[in-house]
Amino acid sequence: MAIIIIKLLGIFFTYIGGASLLYEIFKRIKCKEYTSGKVVDIFEDVKTKKGKTKVFLYPIFEYIVDGNTYTEKFNVGTGKRNFKYAIGEEVEIYYIPTEPQKYYVKGNIEGIKGYALILIVGLVFLFVV
Repeated sequence: MAIIIIKLLGIFFTYIGGASLLYEIFKRIKCKEYTSGKVVDIFEDVKTKKGKTKVFLYPIFEYIVDGNTYTEKFNVGTGKRNFKYAIGEEVEIYYIPTEPQKYYVKGNIEGIKGYALILIVGLVFLFVV
């Protein structure tokens, strides 16, 4: 019974990690234009579980495309220790020309690393355990 549950978890993690990783890669391929942006705020998400508090920080970027201003919260949070952005910091934003709200920040691969880790965990559950 435990093996079946592990294999099902493996399928789930492989699917979620693989699909998310592919989405991120294809989004980056479609992001052909770039502009300069700025960190305008930092969203702080505080979670408490079993008496332990964790803080995740999400930079909020602002950038202009064709006269329209976009203010977007980054979709991957980072712990305080690894956070690398400061309010006012300039960043290079790559975006999809037809959907400027879909973007990525040059040099930031946190999402790709996270999705790849989920995929690897799923594959380990499927083939090793």
